[in-house]
Amino acid sequence: MHRRPIRSAPPAVLALVACAAFGLAPAAPAAAQASCASGDPDIPAMGVVRRDLDRILTAPTLRLWLVGSATALAAHGEENPDRAEQALDHRLIDGPADIGNEYGSGVVLGGLSLLALGAGQLSGDANLRSTGSEMARSLAYTSVVVSALKRGVNRTRPDGARYSFPSGHTAVAFAMAPILARRYGRAAAIPAYALAVATGLGRMEERRHYLSDVLVGAAIGLSIGRAVAGPNENAATPRFLVGPGGAQVAVNF
Repeated sequence: MHRRPIRSAPPAVLALVACAAFGLAPAAPAAAQASCASGDPDIPAMGVVRRDLDRILTAPTLRLWLVGSATALAAHGEENPDRAEQALDHRLIDGPADIGNEYGSGVVLGGLSLLALGAGQLSGDANLRSTGSEMARSLAYTSVVVSALKRGVNRTRPDGARYSFPSGHTAVAFAMAPILARRYGRAAAIPAYALAVATGLGRMEERRHYLSDVLVGAAIGLSIGRAVAGPNENAATPRFLVGPGGAQVAVNF
């Protein structure tokens, strides 16, 4: 079903999310800022950023990016946006794809991150507060990487617009899944990954992205989400598969 294209989060929204995630909100006292950023008042906000970057800039992240890129390259030769639209414009897929289009918006995920962060802060629930902070930080990091690639590659979208590669909606949706999986287990992991997959399908069904855009976006989001979630993350292990029947993201729980 074709609808008005969903735009990415405005810079003001991402700035607000980043401020909350990194403890830079001007109205918050210093102790609350550190707690907001990390869930641990003993870790300064900038220390959290350095820790996140140290985890992101590692071999596992690079391997996942390379796997995603190789899979996208393999799928590139088979990409046909008309065929993808026809295959996805099915009553069993169209509904979830539409939901994914909404869910993957930076405005929606930024709002959910801030909601979890604020609710955790007000209720004193450290796990919920940390979840919101990790979601917001992952959204901020992923948005920076995706924006840089979009402008550097400047690929034309299937609908003729600019900045197709990679899919930002898919990237931020997949960035949330490892965090929710680590914090709340399989009960949160299954719907989080399902929504992320639905987001990728929705972006292709709406002719906003090619399959390769979605695969690379998924790899970027997964790698950043897993890095921010931390080394003890119990989230699923994703695999990118391309074969004669098409491409898919498989997740082992």
